[in-house]
Amino acid sequence: MTLMTRSEIKLRKNRGDSYVDYKGNLIPARHMKPLLDTCRKSCKTKFDDNYRQSLFNTFWKLKDYSAKVLFICKLINVCEKKYDRRRNLDHPSRRQFTYQYHLNTNEEMCKICFCNTFDVSDDFTKLAIQKSMNNLIPTDNRGGHNRKIPKKNNSKTAILKK
Repeated sequence: MTLMTRSEIKLRKNRGDSYVDYKGNLIPARHMKPLLDTCRKSCKTKFDDNYRQSLFNTFWKLKDYSAKVLFICKLINVCEKKYDRRRNLDHPSRRQFTYQYHLNTNEEMCKICFCNTFDVSDDFTKLAIQKSMNNLIPTDNRGGHNRKIPKKNNSKTAILKK
């Protein structure tokens, strides 16, 4: 596989298009998944599919990973948890925050419907939140290998000239 095809694979993956990975497997294109019918926050009645589709298209038009992470982080509010009900004092809860998912509106959305709207995994949203809480600017570290030109060894060339 040449460098040209690797860069093409990376571009297609970042755009959400279908591509063939390095093993030869066909990865299908990203598409907006339907909302749940039995959602606790009744997301299906609150959000229009056309609006969700426009947000999906905007998200996947972003070409690099860091822009996508920032886009997702702006739609998630991180708040401290409201209640601390301690059942077992020996093992306090590790949860410290509550996450509220929005689609540029005041209406709150459940996490599953949020992930279905953008066709991203739960791990992607968790990682985006962690990076935003640590004030890290996310970078795309894929393909970071620098091709080095080997230096000529002067001692070997001096011996060969004699």
